[in-house]
Amino acid sequence: MKRKTVRKLIFTPLGTIVLLLGLAIGAAALLLTPERLTPLVSRVCDRYLDAQVRFDTVSVSLFQDFPYVTLRLRGTEIISHAFDGLPDSLRQAMPAEADTLARIGRLDVSLNAWDLASGKADIRRIGLEDALLNAYVAPDGTANWD
Repeated sequence: MKRKTVRKLIFTPLGTIVLLLGLAIGAAALLLTPERLTPLVSRVCDRYLDAQVRFDTVSVSLFQDFPYVTLRLRGTEIISHAFDGLPDSLRQAMPAEADTLARIGRLDVSLNAWDLASGKADIRRIGLEDALLNAYVAPDGTANWD
């Protein structure tokens, strides 16, 4: 076989794969804007957590921990619903922000992209910045993390 034929057999499929991968990453970056991600993550939190979760913005990075996908939440606040059923007499004996479980300036979660595509969440790393975590147990034994 000639040398040019071997090059064509190797570099043509390799170049095609690199081009398709670049197009897929570019399309994902265009589709996963903070304007689209923020309401999506908010709906998922509301569905799976018994708490009110608020955040300013949600963004995604495909290159920060490549091949992992990093989800970044800014200005996050988690307020527990665990104390909603308590009588007013108990609520008055508790600190004002006892139901606030966390305030986080920045939360980064790195996930395995291949597992994420198959519906699993394999978390590689969690990063917190400017975090205030508040664990409180009410006089009746109810915890704000329940």
